[in-house]
Amino acid sequence: SLSLSLIPTSNEVNYLGLVFDSRLSWEQQIRKISERAYSRLNLLRALASMSQKHNPTLLCQLYNSTIKSIFKYSSICLISAANVHLRKLQLIQNEALRIILKVPAYVPIELMNDCGGQTNVKEHLCIVAGQKINHLVETSRLVRKTCDKFKKIKHNSYNLSPLDVVNF
Repeated sequence: SLSLSLIPTSNEVNYLGLVFDSRLSWEQQIRKISERAYSRLNLLRALASMSQKHNPTLLCQLYNSTIKSIFKYSSICLISAANVHLRKLQLIQNEALRIILKVPAYVPIELMNDCGGQTNVKEHLCIVAGQKINHLVETSRLVRKTCDKFKKIKHNSYNLSPLDVVNF
């Protein structure tokens, strides 16, 4: 006789380093990214305080390669996350820029981004995701066909997909 076993259900699953939750809110993924980024932010803080000569350019390069690069991996997914979740990543960047530029809390974020050569996190994720999507469309016939079909579908404005966010 055949024995049937039920497949257990789960509210979230980890696949290729991404945490998919049942509502695709990306909250758990952003929490995971934040934990990794904060540990690296502490390293940035230590390096900035230990150096004899403060070199903001070098510290910005370190930030881009060790912290901001974490954001890029899941950019296609994260651009459809709620702003409340993306704000957590922006706060990490703000803190990094305050460490790098040695500025107090009252300095406006836009000024810090400008001085540090950074864009806000959501804008950066949209740029990176757009580049990744365009590369996929150019190199994969299946992705190209899927995107062509996507363009023909009527879309709503309250539940945006990543392709809607990058204005594909």
